[in-house]
Amino acid sequence: MSRDCPHRAGFTLIELLGVVAIIGVLLGTIFPAISSAIRSSKRHRSKWQFVEIKSALDSYYLHYGCYPDFLRRYEIPIPLNDHCAVLIDSLQGGDPSERNPNGMRFMEFPSNFVSKQIFTDQFGSDKIYIILRHPERLEIPSHCFHEMVRKAVPKNGLRESMAIYSIGQRPGLEVTSW
Repeated sequence: MSRDCPHRAGFTLIELLGVVAIIGVLLGTIFPAISSAIRSSKRHRSKWQFVEIKSALDSYYLHYGCYPDFLRRYEIPIPLNDHCAVLIDSLQGGDPSERNPNGMRFMEFPSNFVSKQIFTDQFGSDKIYIILRHPERLEIPSHCFHEMVRKAVPKNGLRESMAIYSIGQRPGLEVTSW
C-alpha cells in the first residue's frame, strides 16, 4: 500500500548551511583581491591626476611663457589646495579671464571638483604640494622637499621642471604619492 503523501521540494537545514559556508569561503578569498584592486585603482587615479595637472601647467607655460601667478616662487613647496580657484581659472579656460587671457582650455575639471575646489590623493589627503625648479638649475634640490619626502628624492635632486606630491596619513604611518 502506498501513502498519498505529497512530496515537498526544498532544502534541508544542512544543505543551506553548506551553501552559506561555501559562499563565505569564496567571499573570504575574493575580498582581499577586490580591496587590493580598489587601492590600486585609487593609486593610479591619483598619479594620473598629478600627471594631468603637470602637463596642463607645462602647456600653460609654453603658451603664455610663464606659470599661473600662484606659481611665482621657485623651490618652495606650494600647497595646491590653497590655490584651487586660481588653478581652475588658469587652466579650465572657456571665457578669457585675467589669468587666462586667450581663454585656452588646458585641462578639463569635473563639475563636482569645480564646486568643491579641493584635490585629494588616493588616501584622501588634501596635503598636495607643487615645487617648481629654478630656471637656472637643472634639478630641484632634495633639501627643497618636506623632510619625509626627501628620502624618496635622489641626493643630487630631482631632474624635473616641476614636482607634484602629496603627504597622506594612514594608521601608524605617513605616506607620499607622486
